[in-house]
Amino acid sequence: MLNLRNYKIGTRLIMTTFGALALMIAFVAIALFSLNSIGDKVDHITDNNIKKTELAVGMRMRNLLISRHVRTALIYSDVDKQMGEQKKVDADLQAYMESENLLGSTLKTPKGIAIYEKLVPTRKLAEESVNRLFVLIKAGNRSEIEKHFFDDFRPKMQVWFDAIGEIVELQKGNNARDVTEIGEIKSAVKTTMLLLIGLAIIIMIPAGLWVTRQITGPLDEAVAVADAVAAGNLDNTIDCSGQDEPAHLMSALSRMQADLKNRTEAERKVANEALRIKVALDVTSNSVMVADPDGIIIYCNAAVLEMMRVAENDIRKDLPNFKASTILGSNFDIYHKNTAHQRNMLAALKGIHSTQISVGGRTFRLVASPILNERNERLGTVVEWTDRTAEVAIEQEVSGIISAAAAGDFSRRIAADEMSGFFRQISSGIKDLREVNSRALTEVGEMLTRLSKGDLTHKIETEYQGMLGRLKDDANVTVDNLQEIIFSIKGATDAINTAAQEIASGNQDLSSRTEQQASSLEETASSMEELTSTVRQNADNARQANELANSAQLVAEKADKWWVRWWKPWGLSISPPARFPTLLA
Repeated sequence: MLNLRNYKIGTRLIMTTFGALALMIAFVAIALFSLNSIGDKVDHITDNNIKKTELAVGMRMRNLLISRHVRTALIYSDVDKQMGEQKKVDADLQAYMESENLLGSTLKTPKGIAIYEKLVPTRKLAEESVNRLFVLIKAGNRSEIEKHFFDDFRPKMQVWFDAIGEIVELQKGNNARDVTEIGEIKSAVKTTMLLLIGLAIIIMIPAGLWVTRQITGPLDEAVAVADAVAAGNLDNTIDCSGQDEPAHLMSALSRMQADLKNRTEAERKVANEALRIKVALDVTSNSVMVADPDGIIIYCNAAVLEMMRVAENDIRKDLPNFKASTILGSNFDIYHKNTAHQRNMLAALKGIHSTQISVGGRTFRLVASPILNERNERLGTVVEWTDRTAEVAIEQEVSGIISAAAAGDFSRRIAADEMSGFFRQISSGIKDLREVNSRALTEVGEMLTRLSKGDLTHKIETEYQGMLGRLKDDANVTVDNLQEIIFSIKGATDAINTAAQEIASGNQDLSSRTEQQASSLEETASSMEELTSTVRQNADNARQANELANSAQLVAEKADKWWVRWWKPWGLSISPPARFPTLLA
């Protein structure tokens, strides 16, 4: 038997198609020939027989109308009305002549021509009789009119009518003959078509079954292999013999099976990695959800579900329809009032996007990232949620405490007992920081208060570290330096007082010696010398007192500059002790 596996399916189908096409051409040729014959007959009936019949029927109708008009004229006694009927007769006769002339030009058969040649004389005789009748009507001779009507007019009109009827009967016969011929053609075509159909069944069905088996057999094998591959069996034995398309298909299936086997192994590795990632996401403490490109949430780990369950009542304050149990399968839009903005933002997302939203009094930080494949096609969006409600609260509280501390108010406290974990540690640290700084600044303030009152006997005894320790040491050094300055000023002042007392004592001695000049001129020379010596000494003491006063003024200015230099870096606007001028006076 011919092995069609060596021929391509296209070749086999072309061969089968040519066979079917030959039969179809035969069918179509016979059908067209038959239709053409039937069409000719139908055209002959419609274009010839029916039109001639219509003309003949119209001519007979005109014959009847002429007879009716003549009878109507006989009924009238008024001559004008009788003549009016004659005009109608003339009009009908003219219309008849048009039909008669047209009919005469279409009659081609000998029988038709003979009938037409018989018709024309009868019409002329009837026409002459009509004209004679109206002449008699016009003359008014009633007896002659009736005699002519019955003896001449009616017989001639009947002969004319019968002649027209022969044409109608002729066309009826032609129609019947043509219809019979059409039936004969249909019967012959039917017989021929049945014979061809039988031949097609005898030849084409076995040939088609044979060709079909040659095609479907290998295809069934290919389907079986494909089903086995689809079921996961990648170790099938595949027959690739032959040169036709099924052989090529089997070869392709063999390559596909090998490729799928390799790909399955690779995908199994990827699936295991993906499973590990999913398990890690399921148990991680970070709140993670994943949405598809349309924003439909397709994954939520336990952490985000628990976070939403805890925050559900608060979220429902702004979003009444929110339910933590229905997050999966819902759209990201449920978290936003402006859904259009949210969709546009996700659609245009190219990289990591971080934002913060407030819903129902809770603050959430969202970090969204697009999920792209190796072809940079968008697969979805992953969003990490963080409930920052407690964090924001502590931030605001800490900010308020820091602002108050910057304004000098260290009385505000953080309720650390109401917090836990990292926030409790931060609160405790801020509390300790505030207390240490408050205590240090309080001690410095108290010391400055004592300094402003001139009390240099107290120092800061509390131990501090870092900058506060340096502040304490500098403050204590300041007290020590002020003590030294005060002691120096006091010593200079004592020296000035001693010099002043000596000047006063010298003046008293001068006065006493002046009084004694009158009693003893002998002592004038020696007194003048003593006076000159005393005046010179007074001048020296006065100059020394002036120098001491200038020195004290310089010391006071130096102390003021030193005060500003040590305290201004600490941001304290404190004036030097008000007692300095008193001490220097």
